[in-house]
Amino acid sequence: NITLAKPMLHFGYLRTMVNLLKCVCFHCSLIKLDPDDPKYREAAAKRLPEHRLRMFAKACAGKSICEAKHGSDELDEAHGAMSGCGKPQPKIYHEPHSFNLWIEYTSQSVDAEGADRKQRLQPEDARKILCKIRESQLHDLGFSAQSRPEWMLLTEFPISPPAVRPAITMDAVTKTEDHTTYMYNKILIYNNKLKKAVAQQAADSVIQDYSNLVQYHIVTLMDNEKNGIPKCKVRSGQPIKSIRERIKGKGGRVRSNLMGKRVDFSARTVIGGDSQIGMDEVGVPLSIAANMTFPERVTSYNQDILKVLVANGPDKYPGAKFIIREDGTRINLAFRRKDSELFLQPGYIVERHVLTNDVVLFNRQPTLHRMSMMGHRARVMPFCTFRLNLSATSPYNADFDGDEMNLHVPQSVLSKSELQEFMMVPKNIISPKSNSPVMGIVQDSLLGIHLLTKRSTFLDKQFMMNAVMHIPTMPAQIPIPAILKPEMLWTGKQLFSLVLPPVNFTATSNEDISEPDRFLPLADTKVRIEKGNLHTGIIDKKSVGSSENSLVHVIHNEFSPDWARDLINGIQRITAFYLINKGFSVGVQDTVADVNTKKMIQEIIRRSYDSVDELCNKAQEGLKRQPGKTVKETFEANINKILNKTREDAGKRAQQSLTRSNSFKVMVSAGSKGSYLNISQITAVVGQQNVGGKRIPYGFRKRTLPHFTQDDYGPESRGFVQNSYLEGLTPSEFFFHMSGGREGLIDTACKTAETGYIQRKLVKALEDLYVGYDATVRDAQGRVVQFLYGEEGYDSTKMESLRPLPLINLDNAARDKTYKHTWEEEGPEWGREFLEPRVREMLLQDPNAATKLQEEYEAVKDNREWLRKVFQPAGEIPFVHPMDGIKVPINLVRLLDNAKINFDINPKGLSDLSPLEVIDGLDQLKKDLVVCRGFNSIHEERQFNGTRLWNVILQAFFASKRVICEYRLNAKAFQWLLGEVRQRYNSAQVPPGEMVGCIAAQSMGEPATQ
Repeated sequence: NITLAKPMLHFGYLRTMVNLLKCVCFHCSLIKLDPDDPKYREAAAKRLPEHRLRMFAKACAGKSICEAKHGSDELDEAHGAMSGCGKPQPKIYHEPHSFNLWIEYTSQSVDAEGADRKQRLQPEDARKILCKIRESQLHDLGFSAQSRPEWMLLTEFPISPPAVRPAITMDAVTKTEDHTTYMYNKILIYNNKLKKAVAQQAADSVIQDYSNLVQYHIVTLMDNEKNGIPKCKVRSGQPIKSIRERIKGKGGRVRSNLMGKRVDFSARTVIGGDSQIGMDEVGVPLSIAANMTFPERVTSYNQDILKVLVANGPDKYPGAKFIIREDGTRINLAFRRKDSELFLQPGYIVERHVLTNDVVLFNRQPTLHRMSMMGHRARVMPFCTFRLNLSATSPYNADFDGDEMNLHVPQSVLSKSELQEFMMVPKNIISPKSNSPVMGIVQDSLLGIHLLTKRSTFLDKQFMMNAVMHIPTMPAQIPIPAILKPEMLWTGKQLFSLVLPPVNFTATSNEDISEPDRFLPLADTKVRIEKGNLHTGIIDKKSVGSSENSLVHVIHNEFSPDWARDLINGIQRITAFYLINKGFSVGVQDTVADVNTKKMIQEIIRRSYDSVDELCNKAQEGLKRQPGKTVKETFEANINKILNKTREDAGKRAQQSLTRSNSFKVMVSAGSKGSYLNISQITAVVGQQNVGGKRIPYGFRKRTLPHFTQDDYGPESRGFVQNSYLEGLTPSEFFFHMSGGREGLIDTACKTAETGYIQRKLVKALEDLYVGYDATVRDAQGRVVQFLYGEEGYDSTKMESLRPLPLINLDNAARDKTYKHTWEEEGPEWGREFLEPRVREMLLQDPNAATKLQEEYEAVKDNREWLRKVFQPAGEIPFVHPMDGIKVPINLVRLLDNAKINFDINPKGLSDLSPLEVIDGLDQLKKDLVVCRGFNSIHEERQFNGTRLWNVILQAFFASKRVICEYRLNAKAFQWLLGEVRQRYNSAQVPPGEMVGCIAAQSMGEPATQ
């Protein structure tokens, strides 16, 4: 370090130092306030040191005389009783944009010694005042004996080691010093000159000049961007890079080199699609696999394999690059070695090439949510690009128009196991943001499965056998063909069923349901899967897309993430094989409407133009204004309404003219690409182009383009495109179309930067919030933010929608019919329709049965009132609309359906289950559902609040009358149900250690960028 000739100001502490000097006497260094003053006591009572100092500075600001009165100082008995000196006190302030501190006496308190009223306060004088502050007063001022106030001035200037400021050698002679080194030299030169001037007792002005130079270089070394202070430059005229610039901001040391940095064992290249690799695989180019390594420890199990890899060396794939012995010796296999050096024994580490099925981390930037970094199994392939399964592109928001992605190879068994347990693709199928899948069947696989599962699709024996060979999980046996004679034919539904686990599933197809109440609609639009067999319905985006309660979601929750992966892989394989053999293409003939349709479209456009002309005439005569709009706004709104209806009517007409086999129509109904609006624009009318949500505005001469007359309010001159894409646009229509497109591009570019910064702010605010082992949400300091995550403690990826909310909308009659046993009304005849005679007799003889059943009914009544009070408070907007439903940890509707199917429940049979068994079983289940353990009042309250709503829902679904009369469950089915609820509820709890703050920030930030 450099020992400074005189103390120097540290600009980082300048404001604190000035505040402190305002608090103490310039002569005796005691706090200027009387200790009996209420302001003194108020300031000293503050908990935070900076608050104490700020309060004292505020209280002492107007004091012009030292009025301190203090008792005896135990630490400094030489001074005896401390009392204020009573001398006049100057005002102190820092001169802006300079290194000068000034003191100024008021006219009443001119310095008794006759000095100037305004004087410059030298740093050494300030240091003397600070040194004299008593230790007994340090705490009150916000300091301590371990943090003395005089240390805010520099007497020694520290020097960073050469590693921080390396010199650059240009050639053998030229050497360029770092800016920091240059500044140290300057400080040293001027400090030595200052020492010499002080020693020789030079003139005050000379000493002051040298002192200012040392101070200037110290300040600009720390921060060369201070307002009002000239920038320090090197000889070339380039401003020096100060320490502050090196640390702060995106490119600074902290954000660029410590929190985030460039890493080894990573690869980056262009990505391409491949439907033949698994959803959780990534195709790795051979050149990358042969360059990247994984450190594998030698054991007796893998010793022989690793010997082969070591023998291959680094240049032959699969090979190895290094051997690391137990003593740390590293043997580079790039150089020819003796056989003795290639010897392996358990405990050695071999850095081998990446092999097929190694687990790697795959990432696409921007990394907006946790599904932008997932674990994949490597598959080493020829050529130079990463290959990615199409279903895995959605979470990465990737496409194959030149996107590049990053691959990281884990470098320890621990990181590899973390990848396998937390980050693999199947384990990230469900998004914590929306509780729904982020991956599903897309593009041609979706189109293929739609075509394959149509009623009219039949497959012959040869095709069926070949198709089954493509299923990754080979089925144990092939089903009996749907048609045996004259030749064996299987349906596409049977082939699809082979990739399903024994799942139960119901849904509707995309196409309109003309007969919603019919069990088997003629259009085959009701999807019914029982025990893994598709009986009816066409599979489309609703069933296998990435939507809530899709087949992917159900299989993930009912079976496992790996089953969901196998479903997606299986569908992709069979549809690829099906489409290769059947074929599917789009041609110009799919875009052309017939002559009559074209005439109809022209007629629709003509009528709309007439309507616009009529509206223009009405506007000139005086148009009736719409509420809250001017005449012009009313006119524009009416025109927009007419023109939008034109596109809709023309589009509908064009769609009606296209046959069911039209390729565009097939893609839209499958949900694989496009919409009916796209078909309308291709075949009928492109429609109105908007900029800023309005029709194209006039330019500088009351017209949009030179093609039109002034003051033309007609459709064509204000952006209506009457041609279709098939016919082509006129020049003026083309300009308007480009205007609409450009707005979209600009909007996207602006949104990206803004939402990126919003997400960063959100993450920085929430990044330290986590779920503790006591189920509370806490920050890094251990402060409780939430007593129970989400007030119920559920993992958001395990939650599903329950629609509608049960019980809340039932009137008294419906409630009694559903939940009340008519024991007293029916007498001995009660229960004959739904209970086995043995159970019925036992129940009628039980003296407590009636009381128990009445208590259950009263609980249901109370639950309904509680639900209404919570969700539909009187005189307020409903918190949740009952038909929207709520999120619950278990889908009870599906669980009940599974119980009925798996236990072959007869919907009109008799049950061997007593209502009392149902009540007791449900009560025990409620006791078993523990969200947080503990025995004090807070834990009990958390447990009660966390399970209240779920207990109400359980009671609504599993009330004894519903279980026995409505579901007709038997004892086995009911016990299975209780066990399933217990197991699934426990697995739906949020795991301790979950970083819920980051998840919340990403869940808000990621949709904002879309």
